[in-house]
Amino acid sequence: MKKLISLIICLIISGCIKTNEPIDKPIDKGPSTPALLYSTSLDLIMVGDAVVHSNIYKDAYNNGTYEFSQMMDQIKPIIEPYDLAFYNQETIIGGDSLGFSNYPLFNTPKAFGNDMIDMGFNLIALANNHAMDKGTKAILSSNAYWATKDVVVSGTYSTLAQRSNIPIYNKNNISYAFLAYTYGTNGINPPKDKAFMIGQVDIDAMTQDIQQVRDKVDVVIVSMHVGTEYQTNENAFQRSIAEALAKAGADIIIGHHPHVIEPIEWIGDTLVLYSLGNFISGQYGTLQLIGLMAAVTITKSVYQNGVIIKLSDLKADLCYTHYNGHMRDVEVYPFDRLSNSILPDYQGWANRLEKVLNTYNAKLKLGNIRK
Repeated sequence: MKKLISLIICLIISGCIKTNEPIDKPIDKGPSTPALLYSTSLDLIMVGDAVVHSNIYKDAYNNGTYEFSQMMDQIKPIIEPYDLAFYNQETIIGGDSLGFSNYPLFNTPKAFGNDMIDMGFNLIALANNHAMDKGTKAILSSNAYWATKDVVVSGTYSTLAQRSNIPIYNKNNISYAFLAYTYGTNGINPPKDKAFMIGQVDIDAMTQDIQQVRDKVDVVIVSMHVGTEYQTNENAFQRSIAEALAKAGADIIIGHHPHVIEPIEWIGDTLVLYSLGNFISGQYGTLQLIGLMAAVTITKSVYQNGVIIKLSDLKADLCYTHYNGHMRDVEVYPFDRLSNSILPDYQGWANRLEKVLNTYNAKLKLGNIRK
């Protein structure tokens, strides 16, 4: 214990450290122990892909308007209390004037974004393989839409200056940067002189981005849209990216794109969620209709001679998108509100996915995500 205490004190004196181990262990109150000045925390909840297929926006249509909130009203009480709430806007909100469209070239009503914000989501990834579905005009329209909202977005950019200058945000006196990247855009690329418009997976560029902000913020959060679709384990490319980002200084890596849940892992002090699956979609198959809701607490303890950042209280639960035989009456259920009549053997699915999540000994027990 004394060796551990000496190590903690040494690290505090040398500057800011981060750890996923509890820091509220007893510390000897000797004359050389730095005084704790204050401590603050924020809670982050994360869900996966919002894939607004045509059955979803058609189901939301009523008398000339779109109303998605009733589909997700059982999830709102879970999301709303959290300080930060992340999701991936898989289908671009490219402007209602472009018309709404389904796979393979999506465009989603602005009303969907409005209702997600109303639920409490305020940390939104825009870099994914469908970001260019409606071209650069839709990206500009999407960026203009999000700029009118009190949310943090990353992954698509209207100007080179916007792409080059990474913003720093603050919540509960904890500073953070949010970065988002995608492996590609289904072969629909922006013009060469506008390549900056999409955050692309490139190890060197991502490392430079992290290094640009690493010494300026308490926490670096990275959204990573990559992986093998419908596979419940990460591939070698995902792992190599996660390891490189962790080495560069990322604190939390939030993965999506496979449309199914994949493991959670600690790489050193970095929390890696390889894939959160789908939050809402019109896809087929039970695995594609089950998504992960994961949460973590970020604590900042400021001492006389330095700062400690801690990630702790990692927890998770599942949600399920249900629709009828006509793919209507869409509703997203938290697993603690499910029954076998809605999803047969839902507890068996939970048990199987809990094993997936714990592939690398994340020590997760599903449940207790409500605040």
